[in-house]
Amino acid sequence: RKYYWQADPCKALKYGTPPAGQVDIVPVEAPLNVLKTYGCLVYLGWNTMTPEQYAKIREYVRAGGSVFMAVPHLSTRTRNAGDLALINAGDVSDLFGVKVTGKGPVNEDIQFVKPARNRKYAFPAGALYLEECPLAEVKVTSGRILAQSRKGETVLVENRCGRGYAY
Repeated sequence: RKYYWQADPCKALKYGTPPAGQVDIVPVEAPLNVLKTYGCLVYLGWNTMTPEQYAKIREYVRAGGSVFMAVPHLSTRTRNAGDLALINAGDVSDLFGVKVTGKGPVNEDIQFVKPARNRKYAFPAGALYLEECPLAEVKVTSGRILAQSRKGETVLVENRCGRGYAY
């Protein structure tokens, strides 16, 4: 039997576990039944999205899971260079409720404008962040904007997909 977890990813911490609890590092090759044992998947670092991976993530969310990704995680490129090349030509409305249409501006004035409907994740509605953030240009379809720039550019979208949520 394969186990897709790491018992203590922060062994350097003096008192054991990280402040938000332990995390599991789950490889993209993990089967859907393993993914379903997690309430939320958060994508970090570089990723090359394939149609098979996208379909598996969509099924995971439809079954009740939550996923948190950024636009670069939807890239189909195998190297971090060149123009934006996204899965489904940027149309991820079936999962994320948006169509990515291109690169957006870099903005330093981001604020949360609505609370999440998924009560498991309380984003700081009304909070203001003043860090530089490169944005994508998106057309919101079924998603709900949770954070945006003061100029109105979309930063974070919540979309209900089946029994779960995609951010």
